[in-house]
Amino acid sequence: MLGLQVTQRVTREHLHGMIKPERQTECGDGEMSGEHLGTLLRQVSRTSIGEIESLIVELKTLHEKLQTDGDRIQRDIAEHAELSQQVMQLTKIISDSVKKLPGRAA
Repeated sequence: MLGLQVTQRVTREHLHGMIKPERQTECGDGEMSGEHLGTLLRQVSRTSIGEIESLIVELKTLHEKLQTDGDRIQRDIAEHAELSQQVMQLTKIISDSVKKLPGRAA
């Protein structure tokens, strides 16, 4: 969302900076010429496309990081479950051994 706000602000600033009286070619009725309007549109499009492409690259990078972190967490959980199972087995062995000690009241 922040990237979109930055893109909108940059585009507005870019447009504001491009529309200057000395650069405008006016038709006889005081409107901007089609050529100038086309140039303006191409510049805005180029800026917007660049920003969108940057956001796509950033999103792909974040997606890869999330995927990698998710895989690591899944491996950690599996390892923890295996270690917990081993601890439970060892605890049972120790408990059974203590029950079998001599002089122990049953």
